[in-house]
Amino acid sequence: MSKLILEYLGRQPKGMVLALSGVLWLIVSTIDFLVRIDMGLSIFYLLPVMIAAWFIGPRVGLAMACLCTLAWFHADGVAKDYPLAFLPYWNAAVRFGFFAIVTSLLATLNEAYQREQQLARLDGLTGINNYRFFLELLQAELDRARRYQYPLTLAYLDLDGFKGINDQWGHSAGDQLLQAVAQISRHRCDRTTRSVA
Repeated sequence: MSKLILEYLGRQPKGMVLALSGVLWLIVSTIDFLVRIDMGLSIFYLLPVMIAAWFIGPRVGLAMACLCTLAWFHADGVAKDYPLAFLPYWNAAVRFGFFAIVTSLLATLNEAYQREQQLARLDGLTGINNYRFFLELLQAELDRARRYQYPLTLAYLDLDGFKGINDQWGHSAGDQLLQAVAQISRHRCDRTTRSVA
């Protein structure tokens, strides 16, 4: 269930995700303001901060952390009488620090996740997309062809005599040939794509 929600939010425009994060902030801060007893709701403020940090970026996550801290500070000031005047400011600073740390950790984790996802789709030798990524694209194109009921053409390239090159000149020569073919293919595909667009 949570994977489906994450995938859904990942496909949405950033403006919509920001709006969702803002609505969640508004709901939590309103509840926090209306509940006039000393009840901790700070964990619920994490949800809009986390959504903003993961799906939009660390700057927006920090901005949401500021909003959540200010909302908490306002609601807490209405619900509590502090014996020392600096305590609400101290608590707000600590709360903001907590939100900022969570934002930073999520942004770093998301960056590493995106990098690893990209690396998992690339062939280490040639630098072009690998078989796993090919299957993902093929499935997406098959789904699209079925949905719009149009034919799909699949072409492939075979290197005749490749085993002979490995046997005669060694695997390093075979690797160089694969790299050269990948580079030429990528260059031709890029030129074709640019000329069609």
